[in-house]
Amino acid sequence: MTADEIVPWFRAAARSGALELPPPGLGSSGARFEALWELGRSDLSHARLGEAHADAVAILAEAGREPPPEQEGLAVWAAEGPASRVAAELDADTVHLRGVKRWCSGAGIVSHALITAHDGGRALLVLVPMGAPGVDVTDDGWAAPAFSATCTRRVEFEVTLPATAVVGPPGFYLDRPGFWYGAIGVAACWGGGAAGLVDAVQAELDAKLAQRGAA
Repeated sequence: MTADEIVPWFRAAARSGALELPPPGLGSSGARFEALWELGRSDLSHARLGEAHADAVAILAEAGREPPPEQEGLAVWAAEGPASRVAAELDADTVHLRGVKRWCSGAGIVSHALITAHDGGRALLVLVPMGAPGVDVTDDGWAAPAFSATCTRRVEFEVTLPATAVVGPPGFYLDRPGFWYGAIGVAACWGGGAAGLVDAVQAELDAKLAQRGAA
């Protein structure tokens, strides 16, 4: 599968609400994980983008926020480290972001991303419109052929946004109740992917057995 093939599916699913799964931790987590399992079972590239969108929708809901009405797919980019860190300067009116995020799946596909950033000792979560001036998707990608369709790239930030782009209070991303449920959601996708491999092997064996029987 190529990015050209996955983009129409992802954006249509995001706009239609097909990826807005039951919220985590409120009594329907099993149904949420089952949906992610089946998504991974059908296609892991779909699952990688779809799970992140569903996670972003759930995070915004925990903060009492709705997805932007113009959104065409959301992502969550929270990888941290020496090569993946964004500094923030927050005042009453604006938040300025400067730095780099690596391993950003959906870069160049999603319309908005929730990113982690740091204002001194404060850990912030910021909703960034990807079309904002100063948000640059680079050609530096993730060398994993199996996920080439997910457009996982390094993204550079030198952008000023309204202070309302900050989602929740400092520390919200890690402290919210749904954080660990989100981790289980990723595992559900990979579990579904493993089941998909078993399905493919079983189908191949069945076909060979059928050929032998016909002979």
